[in-house]
Amino acid sequence: MPTPVFKLEYAPFGDAVKEQLKRRGYEKPTPIQMQGWPLLMQGWDLVGIAPTGSGKTLCYLLPLLEHVEVQPALRTHDGCVALVLLPLRELCQQIAQEAEAWCKYSGCSRRVVSCSTGDRGPELGRCDILCASPGKLGDLLSSEQYDIDRTTYIVVDEADDMLLRPDRENASEMITPLQILMKSTRKDKQTLLFTATWRDGLKDIKLDRGLRVAVGGTDLKACERVTQRFWCPGRGDPADPWQWKQGETKDQALVKAIRFICCSREFKAGAKVIVFVNASADPRGNVERVVQLLEASEILEPGDIEGFGRTRSLWYSDDIYNRFRDESCPQPRVLVTTDVLSRGFDFFTCAWVVNHDYPAGGKNALLKYVHRIGRTGRGDRTGTALTLLEELELRFAKEILPIATANGHRVSDYIWLEAECRNVWRYREAYREQNREQMQARTPREAETPLASFCEPLPNPWDVDVPWPDWGSQERYEFPPL
Repeated sequence: MPTPVFKLEYAPFGDAVKEQLKRRGYEKPTPIQMQGWPLLMQGWDLVGIAPTGSGKTLCYLLPLLEHVEVQPALRTHDGCVALVLLPLRELCQQIAQEAEAWCKYSGCSRRVVSCSTGDRGPELGRCDILCASPGKLGDLLSSEQYDIDRTTYIVVDEADDMLLRPDRENASEMITPLQILMKSTRKDKQTLLFTATWRDGLKDIKLDRGLRVAVGGTDLKACERVTQRFWCPGRGDPADPWQWKQGETKDQALVKAIRFICCSREFKAGAKVIVFVNASADPRGNVERVVQLLEASEILEPGDIEGFGRTRSLWYSDDIYNRFRDESCPQPRVLVTTDVLSRGFDFFTCAWVVNHDYPAGGKNALLKYVHRIGRTGRGDRTGTALTLLEELELRFAKEILPIATANGHRVSDYIWLEAECRNVWRYREAYREQNREQMQARTPREAETPLASFCEPLPNPWDVDVPWPDWGSQERYEFPPL
């Protein structure tokens, strides 16, 4: 096993690359880079697991450039030497831009192409580094416009999202383009899998000369540089004006949160904000509605608030995305989006993440939450994540608490109390009351369906050694709709 690289002076790269790393603020390699760089330079296959913002991209990108530089020149119809697989077209563009920048720093004259939009088969000739999504690559392979017989270096970023089906955590059932890819490449290839969140289904993946490097273990955890805050109606300090007051709607709380962020030191210094909302049946629904809400509040100047979604043209979406990532571009300051931008994106200017809605998705909701708040706190910077929790959403407090307190951060007392199932009976009755009202509005035949229970099985309240809540307060019986 090679010795880890503890100092930049010992990194296995040229002086120009080391100098650029220092200019970017790296005083020493991150933990995943300390272990990953020497292993990859010796040709090992690797499964890298590290929290969001821990330098995974540079961990595989710099050895990739060294590998490509020593390969023979490509002929006209040869495929790429290095292939980077990513789940989204915006991620393909981001990694391709990063690779082009580091090619310039290192003096590498190889060609980088992002196969993210349209039919780019004719442009892929003599392409040394290809960044593509499995769908686009699968289309090229099936149309026989392109082959990857020359490829010897493969990176699968966001591996848990790419290799596992969303409905079943079974690595043997890969998505079709990626399955074709893994079978058609050369036997001497070097394969790298990187992810921020480890799932049990990935244990079934076997690499020829594979090692697994897990920074801090494989348990789900958030970035330690992100401070997590929560607002719940009527649960904060009554004397604090920056709290979600009882009787206010979630939209009113969001406007108050943006006003609070605008008064922060980071925002006045030029930092930016991402607001996450859940996708609705109408693709434009929540994003457009929240953008109009914030624009009507007149908190910021025109053009400071934009929405990013799949319904707009690719050119318009790319323009918003690139301007938000650009540190020199002052607008937009606030970007409203869905989970489409929650994985893998580097927003170094983002100091705040606001979750207007707690992520939907059942057992994967907490995983989505970790990726959302990971859009801030990139590199060595710090960030803050603010989540708006309605009364009934406090039922997720038990799963949120270990993530929020793992790095020594303090959370509100009511999050601790709700995590200990203090008010589970109250939530169960409120949830059943909502279902009862919905059943009464249906047809008689539909109303015969049994009422959905809030959680099964319910814990025994007598096993919890905490005082009972004040049942005399009438405010505790008022619950906003889900």
